Amino acid sequence: MDDPLIRTFFAEVIHKIKNKLGGIGGFVTLIERDMGTDPANARLFQKIQDGILQLNDFLIALMKLFQEHEWTPTEFDLVQLIRSTWNDFEGTEAFVPKLQNTQLELGRFPIYIFSDAGQWREMVQQLLLFAGTVMTELTGLFLRPDDAHTIQIQLIGKGNLPKEESLRKDISLWMTCSYFPIEARLALLLATVYGHRLGVQMNAVINESQTWELNVAFQKGRGHE
Repeated sequence: MDDPLIRTFFAEVIHKIKNKLGGIGGFVTLIERDMGTDPANARLFQKIQDGILQLNDFLIALMKLFQEHEWTPTEFDLVQLIRSTWNDFEGTEAFVPKLQNTQLELGRFPIYIFSDAGQWREMVQQLLLFAGTVMTELTGLFLRPDDAHTIQIQLIGKGNLPKEESLRKDISLWMTCSYFPIEARLALLLATVYGHRLGVQMNAVINESQTWELNVAFQKGRGHE
C-alpha cells in the first residue's frame, strides 16, 4: 500500500469511524444516566465504556499506520485553520442541532504560527469533539490573543451533566481525568499525546446553571519540540 492516495483514503475513513465512536460513547453515557445507580447496570456500562476506549485506541493506532505525516514546523494561519476545522464539524449530524445560535469570533486578522499545522488541526478537532459531546448547545467559539506570545481559544455552551456534578474542576489538556464522562475522556485521548508537545493547558469550569466554559491557552511557537 505505497500509493499516497490510497493511504490518505484509508486514514480518512478510519478517522471518521473514530469520530462516530465518540458519538456512540456519548449516547451510552446518556443511557447510563437515565438507568439510575443500580450496581449491576453500573458494571455493565463500565464494561461497555472500557470496550469503547480499547476500540478507540486501536483505531488511533490503525490510523497512524496509514498516515504519512512528518511533524515539520511550518508557518500557517491559525485563524484559517480553526475556521476550516469548524466548517468540517458544522456539516456533521451530531453538531448541526448544537450550532444554530453559535457565535464564531476568530478576529479580523490572521494569526501566523510557526509550528505544525497537522498537529494543531488534530488538537482543535479533539477540542471540538470534547465540546460537542459534553455540551447540549454550543453558543460561542472565540479566539483571543492575550499578549504577544499567548493565544486563547474559548468554547462556551450548555452542559449535559447532572446538576450534582456541576462543580468547578481544573485539568490540563494532556491529563485524562475520570471526573469527565466517557465521551469526554475519549476526546482527550489524542490530546494526551499531543497536548504536552503543544504546551497547551485547558481549564474547564462548570457552574450551577449548567454552562461550560472551556478555555485553552497556548504559547505561540511551542508546537514542535
